[in-house]
Amino acid sequence: MNENHYTGNLTADPEVRPINSGGVVVRFRIAINGRRHNGQQWVNREPIFKNVVCFRKLADNAAASLRSGMAVTVVGTEVDDSWKPADGDKITRTVIEAVNVSVSLLNATIEVTRNTREQREPVAAATN
Repeated sequence: MNENHYTGNLTADPEVRPINSGGVVVRFRIAINGRRHNGQQWVNREPIFKNVVCFRKLADNAAASLRSGMAVTVVGTEVDDSWKPADGDKITRTVIEAVNVSVSLLNATIEVTRNTREQREPVAAATN
């Protein structure tokens, strides 16, 4: 599958939910703002909104680090996310399944805290 890069701002704090395997899944939404030149001046485009989902260690780090309004770049693949609520029909929407999330340093500074080797997830255990 092709991985794409999406740069935008978080529209709200990430939503953290536990999953059956004992880990968490983190979901957030980004607004992608674009500009174009119409020959005489720069014009703002309507924002595009993308839903993002993170799993495993990326989910843990995203939950601890990301906040509403932050500018981020998400690397991931668009996939269909489907579920059936108890009182309705099946719902399907397209989400970005992230493999990496980076904070933009254009208008902010960050302090990096590296995870210790014990906190990192072994590669062999990196399955959904």
